[in-house]
Amino acid sequence: MSAQGHILFRADADEHIGSGHVMRCFALAQAAIDAGMRATLLTAPTSPHLAERFQAEGVAVVSLTATPAGAGDAIETAALAHRCEAGMIVLDGYAFNAVYQRTLRSAGHPVMYVDDHAHLSHYAVDVLFNQNVYANPAMYPELEPDAELLLGSAYCLLRRDFRKCDRLQRTIPDIARHVLVTMGGADPHNTTSTVIDALSALDAESRIRVLLGGSNRYGNDVECAIDRAGLKSVEVLRDVRDMPAQMAWADLAITSASSTCWELACMGVPMVAVTLAENQEPIAEALEQRGIALNAGWHDRLDTDRLRSQVGGLVNDAATRSRMSSSGQGLVDGKGAERVLKALQSRMNLQRRSPSPCA
Repeated sequence: MSAQGHILFRADADEHIGSGHVMRCFALAQAAIDAGMRATLLTAPTSPHLAERFQAEGVAVVSLTATPAGAGDAIETAALAHRCEAGMIVLDGYAFNAVYQRTLRSAGHPVMYVDDHAHLSHYAVDVLFNQNVYANPAMYPELEPDAELLLGSAYCLLRRDFRKCDRLQRTIPDIARHVLVTMGGADPHNTTSTVIDALSALDAESRIRVLLGGSNRYGNDVECAIDRAGLKSVEVLRDVRDMPAQMAWADLAITSASSTCWELACMGVPMVAVTLAENQEPIAEALEQRGIALNAGWHDRLDTDRLRSQVGGLVNDAATRSRMSSSGQGLVDGKGAERVLKALQSRMNLQRRSPSPCA
C-alpha cells in the first residue's frame, strides 16, 4: 500500500478528562487508514486498552515525555511531525492554546484544531473543526486569514463501525423495554449510579443494559446502586467495543451529553442527555431544541424524580420516540469522518512516497 499522506494526532485521555478527545481522533484515524494514509497518535501515558485500539488499526502510538500542553509538549509534537513527515497535525484538547498552535505552525506544520465551545480568544490554525450542531462562524471571529471552518453535524466524527453499518430502520415499540445507560469512557462523577436510582420505578419487564467505559473506576458503586434500586434484569458491560450493536438493541438511552449523542442520533435511538462537563451543556440544550433528546440537566443537580419522570414518559410515548428517532437520523448521517478527511487532504502537501516510520 502506498502512503497518501500522514496525519499526526495529539490528544490525551484519563479518568478525569475522559476518552472523548482521543476517540474522536480514533474515528478520523480510521478514515485516514481506510483511505490509504498513515496515522500516528502522540499522547500522554494513557490506559493500555486505548493504545491497543489504535495499534490494532495500524496507527502508531507514541508516548509523550514532556509535560502535557506546555512549551515542551509543542516542541516534542513538532519534532515528531517532522520525523514522520506528517502533512497535518490534529489537536484535540482544551489546553492546546494559540501559543501552542503557533509553535507548530512556525515549525512549518499545518494544524487542525478540534473545538467544542469557542473558549480561546484566538485560533492560530489552518483548519478549525467543531462538529456540534450549534457551531457557527460567528463563534470564531479571531482566526488566521486563510483558516478553513468545518462546522456542524455534517462533520460528526463517527468510528468505522458506525460508518460501515447499515443505518437501522428502527421499529418503535409501543413500550420501550430495552433501556441503555452510557456515561462515557470515564464517568468521573459516577453519574451512572444516580441514573440507576432513577430507573428503580421501571416495571419488571424492562431490561437495562449499563455500559461502563474502560476508564470507569466506579464498578463496585454501580453494582451497589443496582442492588439498592432492586433492579433484577440488568446487565453491566465493561469496555464495550460493539457500540452499534448495543444501540441497535436499545429502545431508549440515558447518556452523557457527549459525542455518544451523535452515535445515538445516527442509530436513531431516542435519548435523555445528562451534562457531565461544561462543553456538554450546549449539546444537551441543542438536542432538546431539535426534538432529538430530553435534557436532564447537570449531573451534580440531577433530580432523580424528574429524571424518573422523563424516562417513564418516554417509555410509554411511542409517538415522541418515533419523532426523536427520525430527527436524530436526519441530523447525523455517519459520513462526517470522510468529509473531514477530504477537507484535510485538500490542504495537505501529499507525499507520494512512504514516509519514514515514527520513533
